[in-house]
Amino acid sequence: MLTLVFSVLIFGLLIGVHEAGHLISAKKCGVLVHEFSIGMGPKLFSFKKGETLYSLRLIPIGGFCNMEGEDGESESPKAFCNKHPLKKIIILVSGALMNILLGFLALCIMFSFLDTLPTTVIDSVLEDAPAYTQGLKPGDKILKVNGKRIFVKTDIDTQLYFSKNDDITLTVERNGTRQEITVTPYLNNESRMIGITLLQEDNNFFRLISFSFRYMISICSTVLMTLGMLITGAVSFKETSGPVGIVTAIGQAATGAVDMYMLLNILNITALITINLGMFNLIPLPALDGGRVVFALIELITGKKVSGKVEGYVHGIGMLALLALMVFVTYNDVLRLL
Repeated sequence: MLTLVFSVLIFGLLIGVHEAGHLISAKKCGVLVHEFSIGMGPKLFSFKKGETLYSLRLIPIGGFCNMEGEDGESESPKAFCNKHPLKKIIILVSGALMNILLGFLALCIMFSFLDTLPTTVIDSVLEDAPAYTQGLKPGDKILKVNGKRIFVKTDIDTQLYFSKNDDITLTVERNGTRQEITVTPYLNNESRMIGITLLQEDNNFFRLISFSFRYMISICSTVLMTLGMLITGAVSFKETSGPVGIVTAIGQAATGAVDMYMLLNILNITALITINLGMFNLIPLPALDGGRVVFALIELITGKKVSGKVEGYVHGIGMLALLALMVFVTYNDVLRLL
């Protein structure tokens, strides 16, 4: 029951925030919004304020912000299609940016309960561990692993995980100078480690904001890295998750008594999902906000609008491809459950 409640609340929040981003920016840019809806299917509740109908619908997965001239031609000066391309881009990206902002706020709340926050500065090196034998020292600040910039501790863990059986190269700052050190990780309870602990700093407001922001950037960076690995085949699409997998993850976070530990888990999974959703929507693929941005950029550069009919066909094909992908990842989610 808790899984259902939290799933509906989280999906509703993520969709509501995303569509609210489109709504607010559309109104600020002078676009007529016919309907703002949370959920899909039959209406449960609705009211009209100004020119916009606000509604809550039965199916809690999905939502929309129905703008004049969004998917076709219109002669109205308030139509989306007749606005300057820069305004179109602002409206299109605002939904994803709101999702990412929500993730940042969730992280701020979650980390505010911690007394200390981890840094990327080495606090101690285990004797005879790979880090020790290769010359890593307390006080070294880890800047990069395998050329990838390190924002927070989890970036180090991610690079260790994806490096598999290979050596890793750390770029560290020591006494104001940078140097590269190659280390061979060892296996400990199926986790790859190099034998270091990181310095913890007392939590305060400014460190909280800084750490939450860097953690958010870390998640965004990981999303981009994972997408690149999916494209190159380094990671299989079978490892991706859809709604079933997300609900399963929410259920695991909501296991046990309703206490502070559970709420922190819920905040963590909410931050991960909403930032992933925001980043995914910015991918320049048809039917996604990022794909629509591409057409706005073409108009901005060339000074000519792409035919609404042509754009509609492209997004229609993109939507079919996304639905096919959704079926595939849902099928994989079900197989993992079985």
